[in-house]
Amino acid sequence: MMAVAETSELNLSMDESAILDIAADNGTGEFVIMRQYGKSWGADHAMVKRLEARGLMTFKCDGRVPQSRDYLRTSSITDSGRAAAGRGTHRVVP
Repeated sequence: MMAVAETSELNLSMDESAILDIAADNGTGEFVIMRQYGKSWGADHAMVKRLEARGLMTFKCDGRVPQSRDYLRTSSITDSGRAAAGRGTHRVVP
């Protein structure tokens, strides 16, 4: 079992906090990243991977966009991630 830091100890960037807020507000609790064929994943991918490593999100699936060569990656928010998003009092690091 992975130890997760208390919400009060989290140092979330503004972008990480925004990703958690989007996932928490989404009815399915998911955050989807799309990348074009032949392009790199970009900053959102790195931030989601950090959130997954911290136990605030979990990897769900990846695959191709139907009728396209583009890729999708989906992650789900965890209970700890919901608490961090809902708390709103976490320290934000720019």
